[in-house]
Amino acid sequence: MSTEPKYEYCCECGEPTGKAGAGDGSLYTDDGEGPYCEECWT
Repeated sequence: MSTEPKYEYCCECGEPTGKAGAGDGSLYTDDGEGPYCEECWT
C-alpha cells in the first residue's frame, strides 16, 4: 500500500492545484468541472 500523497492537477493548465481531492478544498464548478488551480479559478 502506497503512502505517497495524491495531488490533483488543474483541468485548464495542468499545474498542480496544491490540493489532494474534493475533501481538501479543491476548486470545482457547480456543474462538477475541475479541479482548478487558484490562478485559473479567478
